[in-house]
Amino acid sequence: WSFTDHTYPYLLCSITGATGHHYPSDVHLVICHHGLDGHHYDLKLYKTYLELALPQVTFDFLLIKGNQGNTFNNFETMTDQAVSEFREYMTTCMVSPTKISFIGHSLGNIVLRNMLTRAEMAKYLGCMHTFISICAPHLGTFVSSSSLVSTGMWFLQKWRGSQSLLQLQLRDHPDPHQTFIYQLSRKPTFEHFTTLLLVSSHQDKYVPFHSARLQLPEDANAICTAMLANIWEPIRRNKINVIRYTIDHSLQLSTNSFIGRAAHIAMLKLQKII
Repeated sequence: WSFTDHTYPYLLCSITGATGHHYPSDVHLVICHHGLDGHHYDLKLYKTYLELALPQVTFDFLLIKGNQGNTFNNFETMTDQAVSEFREYMTTCMVSPTKISFIGHSLGNIVLRNMLTRAEMAKYLGCMHTFISICAPHLGTFVSSSSLVSTGMWFLQKWRGSQSLLQLQLRDHPDPHQTFIYQLSRKPTFEHFTTLLLVSSHQDKYVPFHSARLQLPEDANAICTAMLANIWEPIRRNKINVIRYTIDHSLQLSTNSFIGRAAHIAMLKLQKII
């Protein structure tokens, strides 16, 4: 066996900051957050396909890791972790991003939205570009089309003592107007972006279809109606480009497809969709 030691100048420059290396001036940072009990690699395929589809764009990706295994915590705690990882990224990156986009799955979208309300993010709000929201419970999960899933989530919340599930059900305060999800609807989030993509599926029973699409359900109550008004008014005022994608899956009959879990996680795995 013979071994030759090669030195790669571009790698050396990125580590040492040596002169002569031309860093890109236009970096597009994409921050990704997984869903309930998910893994920070859940959205890795989106990273791969974005890089393949847009080779002319210099992407960088921040896959939030610290909330892995901790998604039953309350949303403020998860947001603290996400903001901390973003701040760490900004202190170590070679070039500050000129554009920042979000990709979230399920409750990860709530964490991403809540990040925008933090003071640490204020100076970056002008960089926000695209928000890809995949099966997100933006209006909570208290109006569900599946009594089976609602019951299962209720038992899961009790068993794990989950604050996040309690917040999604708008049961974290006696007054619904004081709940986390309602209060988040009143804060500036989506209007910072130029484009909002809302991805949903009728077959997904984990997240209500109307909640992922930001639309009124048939049995809408006053709280749901008020949250929608809070969210949509600034979107319309700022003329944000909103695109809805409704996915119909071809799924084999199974327990997972019956309870709606298969459609919920298919968004992460099926390459045709991505």
